[in-house]
Amino acid sequence: MGEEIRETDHPMLRIVKAIKYGREVNDWEIKLHLQNLVSRQKNVLVYMQVCQNMITHGFSLTQISQAVPWVDKSDIYGLSLMLDLSMELTQEERAEVEQEYRRTRKPKVLKEVFGEE
Repeated sequence: MGEEIRETDHPMLRIVKAIKYGREVNDWEIKLHLQNLVSRQKNVLVYMQVCQNMITHGFSLTQISQAVPWVDKSDIYGLSLMLDLSMELTQEERAEVEQEYRRTRKPKVLKEVFGEE
């Protein structure tokens, strides 16, 4: 496209072609940025969906954590609260969730559970 612009004799046509080319480049950059965002976030979305399905089907926090070991138990429990899905925790699981929450302060939805608000 750059050569095509340079080869055009009329200055106004060169400007029109350069603007058109600039818009195409801008569109490509926007699409690339969107692709990068989606590719970085797709794993998070997949893990959220897996956890949500397992919570809905009554799996325990320990079982879910074993299925997706790279997701913190505090995040799994926080997700259940955000989605308003009940999840019963054993005392041991609750202690682990609280420990992870106190260490990371995430997810914020657990502030209420552990009496910080």
